[in-house]
Amino acid sequence: MAPRLAGFSEAEVSALETLLDLPDPDLAEWLTRRQPIPVAHDHPMLRAMVEAAGK
Repeated sequence: MAPRLAGFSEAEVSALETLLDLPDPDLAEWLTRRQPIPVAHDHPMLRAMVEAAGK
């Protein structure tokens, strides 16, 4: 993960920080695809995390 974080732009780091401020239970539901990502949080960063979690 650290090498990938090193390549993040400032906007990507900001998006990640925003996502990490969300409640853990919500993130778990979205990352495991038990619940769809709400429109308000549908961001490329979260979609990338969902894809990475599914591997």
